[in-house]
Amino acid sequence: GSVLLAHFVGCPLSLQVSGMPEPSRGRMLVAIEPAKEGLLVDLSKMQARASDRALQLPNMPCGNISLRPFIDMDRDDEVGAGDRFCRQASPDGRLRVQLPNGGAPVEVRCDF
Repeated sequence: GSVLLAHFVGCPLSLQVSGMPEPSRGRMLVAIEPAKEGLLVDLSKMQARASDRALQLPNMPCGNISLRPFIDMDRDDEVGAGDRFCRQASPDGRLRVQLPNGGAPVEVRCDF
């Protein structure tokens, strides 16, 4: 047989966020697609470390991706009718982004 030794190299993204609620009011999550069933990342713990609400995500998948940042108001870890989405998002709550291989971080703005 054969063996593949590989090292994942992601693409950097800087998510510029404003209007995040206090942690007691809801958690900020971001769904990242494409992924087999979508990837859900909890950004709540990053809020305290974020400088000027710029969340650095250095290992995103490269190419065309969709981000769905949302405030999970009911804390059920799912996108729902009562959750809040970015004003810049499409009607389904998604921000479409092109992340080039080996490039500088792409800045994406999300205002809640």
